[in-house]
Amino acid sequence: MRKTWESWLVSSYPERFAEIVVSQGHTTFVAVNHYLGLPFDRHDKEEMVEWVGGWDK
Repeated sequence: MRKTWESWLVSSYPERFAEIVVSQGHTTFVAVNHYLGLPFDRHDKEEMVEWVGGWDK
């Protein structure tokens, strides 16, 4: 679950990469090498926003 959550957040909000990685307790190295290698296409990313967008969406 944690890998999925971090991957979805970074895919949806790449401009907040540093905040997301730190909030998960990872270094950039760990995040890139172990958590962010999942290939998402445009459709996948559009569907993720429903889950990671918060209440305001």
